Amino acid sequence: MVSFLLFAIVADAYQYRGFHHSSRLHESFTVKQGQVHLTQLHTSYRLNHTQLAKKAILIQSDHEIVVYGVNRELHSDDGYLALPVDALGKEYYTISYAPSYYYTLFTVIGTDHHTNVAIQLPNTPGLNVTLKGITYHQNEWINLTLNIYSTLEISSVADLTGSHSISDKPVGVLSGNKKAVVGNTGGSRDHLVEMLLPVDSWGKNFATVPIPERHNVGDIFKFVASEDNTIITVTGMDHGVQFNDKFTIAKAGQSIQKHYSSGLYSHVVSDKPIALYQFSLTQKGGPDHADPSLITIPPIEQYAAHYTFTTPEYSLGNYTNYFMFIVNGNQKNGLRLDNHPLPSNTTYHKIPGSNLVAGYVGISVGTHTVNHINDTAVIGGILFGKAKLESYGFPVGLLLTPVNSPCSDVELRLFYDDNDDGDGRVDEDCRCCAPQVKCEISIIRSLIQMLYQIEFCDMLFIGFRYHKLVKTFTKFYHRHKNVGFAFGTNTSFKNSCWHDTVGRPALFTFKYSSFRFSIWMVTHVYIGYTCLHGYTCFTLYKFLDESDPLQKLFITTDSKQLVHVNISAKEPNHPVKLLQSFTVTQGQVHLSQLNTSFRLNHTQLVKKAILIQADHEIVVYGVNRELHSADGYLALPVDALGKEYYTISYSPSYYYTLFTVIGTDHHTNVAIQLPNTPGLNVTLKGITYHQNEWINLTLNIYSTLEISSVADLTGSHIISDKPVGVLSGNKKAVVGHTGKSRDHLVEMLLPVDSWGKNFVTVPIPERYNIGDIFKFVASKDNTVITVTGMKNGVPFNEKFTIAKAGQSIQKHYVSSFYSHVVSDKPIALYQFSVTQRHNGIDHADPSLITIPPIEQYAAHYTFTTPEYSLGNYTNYFMFVINGNQKNGLRLDNHPLPSNTTYHKIPGTNLVAGYVRISVGTHTVNHVNDTAVIGGILFGKATLESYGFPVGLLLTPVNSGCQAKAMDYGDEIDNDCDGEVDEEECDGKDDDGDGRVDEDCRCCAPQVVIGRRR
Repeated sequence: MVSFLLFAIVADAYQYRGFHHSSRLHESFTVKQGQVHLTQLHTSYRLNHTQLAKKAILIQSDHEIVVYGVNRELHSDDGYLALPVDALGKEYYTISYAPSYYYTLFTVIGTDHHTNVAIQLPNTPGLNVTLKGITYHQNEWINLTLNIYSTLEISSVADLTGSHSISDKPVGVLSGNKKAVVGNTGGSRDHLVEMLLPVDSWGKNFATVPIPERHNVGDIFKFVASEDNTIITVTGMDHGVQFNDKFTIAKAGQSIQKHYSSGLYSHVVSDKPIALYQFSLTQKGGPDHADPSLITIPPIEQYAAHYTFTTPEYSLGNYTNYFMFIVNGNQKNGLRLDNHPLPSNTTYHKIPGSNLVAGYVGISVGTHTVNHINDTAVIGGILFGKAKLESYGFPVGLLLTPVNSPCSDVELRLFYDDNDDGDGRVDEDCRCCAPQVKCEISIIRSLIQMLYQIEFCDMLFIGFRYHKLVKTFTKFYHRHKNVGFAFGTNTSFKNSCWHDTVGRPALFTFKYSSFRFSIWMVTHVYIGYTCLHGYTCFTLYKFLDESDPLQKLFITTDSKQLVHVNISAKEPNHPVKLLQSFTVTQGQVHLSQLNTSFRLNHTQLVKKAILIQADHEIVVYGVNRELHSADGYLALPVDALGKEYYTISYSPSYYYTLFTVIGTDHHTNVAIQLPNTPGLNVTLKGITYHQNEWINLTLNIYSTLEISSVADLTGSHIISDKPVGVLSGNKKAVVGHTGKSRDHLVEMLLPVDSWGKNFVTVPIPERYNIGDIFKFVASKDNTVITVTGMKNGVPFNEKFTIAKAGQSIQKHYVSSFYSHVVSDKPIALYQFSVTQRHNGIDHADPSLITIPPIEQYAAHYTFTTPEYSLGNYTNYFMFVINGNQKNGLRLDNHPLPSNTTYHKIPGTNLVAGYVRISVGTHTVNHVNDTAVIGGILFGKATLESYGFPVGLLLTPVNSGCQAKAMDYGDEIDNDCDGEVDEEECDGKDDDGDGRVDEDCRCCAPQVVIGRRR
């Protein structure tokens, strides 16, 4: 019988929960720093060959812990570094050694319900995999759905390296061999396994260290490409002799295997991201005690500054253990192992083409720490152990920052007030200390990613480490505390092992989590939008005076069943309190009144968020209202939020401009660069910030930060390491020059990755000879925008350029202007309703409206009209649709009125218009459920207006695209053309790109208000 062992090193009060078929608590215990806890688990949790099962285990702790496991039998063992769920990804390529002795395999672990996974098998001759009675061959796709606790193992005698796994929610992937003979040095076999890095964490720079004290045996390295035509250069010193090797991998997912000598310390550079793996060879026999193991080589980009780890146990006693290191040569004397310098006889080998040196030291059995006296120094580290007929090896830790996903120019730190790089922006790329945010990932993300909770197969080692700043050298640093690491070891890979997430409970095979935020699962919605099934929502009131009357929430649903809703909030000096509990069903609108104490007032950091939870989909929006002042906004669910925003306000302000950032998770690091607005100053917690300066702070659940200024805050750049919500607008504004009355302006902003390049504008209805103001905000430098339209039947064309990201241009167009807006880079477009004229006829007032990108149009909407402070608004539904499909448009299941006017949008097949609608709840759809619609709800009355989109997809269409396997109507840009599901599933090339049905839908988009993860 093979034992499953669980060890815990360092943690304060740790609770472990294992689930097998039913949610049953198996074990509960505590560990402290320096302790190692051993838990044995039954072999029934193992996987065996190709199978889909539920064999995950959940581990929870109330503090950071280190966990890894050993799945072991006599003379067969390997270890892997497990990753937390928030470090997982949606795209992987697998790794195995070939030729196999028994079989190659990989395991995919679901971390959430209803996770759609597509796996393309590699182009390996003779490959076949049988799952649920269906046999798949080389290059074919396996499509399936995983849930929490799900574990899918795929095995084959043929090489599975390069199997391409794509999913719509993060998954974990383990990969390797059942048992393998590596090389031609002997006949003994060993289990191989690693937990894979997602493709967005792969790197372009690596340093390799040969397996210690294996003379004249060498190591095998396998290079796996993420993109076609990847060029790789290997340079090194082999026993004092210069070594060079250059080669190309032709296709993404393909690999090249190389055998290098035991004396080669090398520098590997690729022009595109790759994964690099090292195989320890089968032992020769005699004095060469070791055996096969598989090791992930950490990219230099992912080196960290501090590691805690412990050595596994040998099946017959103890391994000979080694710490293999890489460090800057100028900093080698400051490297510390267990707070001591490395032994004086340590040999440092120079890595060609870099400032790095590498080597190894023998270490004792037990727990160890590695760090540097300079906390800005970063270290690469691998733990390796060998014994007779057994070896293990894995990285001791790494940052797991998505360094090769598109970067949003967010590496900036404290300010020096200089334009250091000459690009016309001040202090946008500077630092005086450790970066708080890098490429949309900041401190907590990078660090907590090293707080590896894991699952493993037979042995779990759990521990905790409390430490301080980690910095990566060269480009980015990471300051952190309470960061743990998780390592896993797995022998008979039959048992699919896995890990969990830091901020929420996730499940995997043998998984565990630093579990503090589980209650806030995937979705939280901020006032005014849909809460997806079973999820929670946040809402917030802001921007008006404390003396205003009670504020209102409007909640409805499209569900015919009874939906239960709870509203709760965090009160000062008190725990979370349930405010209201009620039910709604289709056609009903529930009105909730809330106390003005939840309002924000000027610049302040407080906890004033409201949490809404429902057991089915709901629509939520709010009206923050006083007499003759109101505006509404469509709120976004947390899974549609992002980590980068630029704010919007109208200028000149009458009172002040403002924006609010809402924390959706604990320990969310936020960096805000104020725009380059003359005279701008903001005072927060006694510190005054001026134009171009950065505000750095941490938000938690329920946290709300409001920033206000008389100067224009448009273009304030917000970057965070976890998703946040952002509202933006004006306290009260006079818009245009048509009158003196003022109105509140507010919108919940789309994250930058959901901005678009194509828009249609519809003028505010029945406001003759007044016009509308539009504001264009750029996400990138030198954005070129073209506006074409018809003004009272006369063609209109305008072209202009926005020079810098975050900058904006404001335009005033006439009331009859229907236009097509096209930009060469993603932008946000906003429409302002101008102040009403004092002529007794023009009833309306300022409002702020987000114009949905055409890329985000959906097919079905449910919405309800707000209430006017003195009665009812005159309400309008403003629409955009394909002209060939206009007759199929339905409002509340009826065609539009016969007198509806349709205005052609130049340069497109689209038409636009508006219809009046009654007070109450409405639905909009089309008889052809493949037709998409753009929609805005607008209402006007004396001295009041509101306006916002009725819904949108919120797909991250400009966040960098990699072609993905298509499911009909999957709301993914499968062909990377910037459009989502743009083709009919009709066997034709509808979009004229030479491909047929490559990105199509057969039915209406399933998500209208926010995207699924």
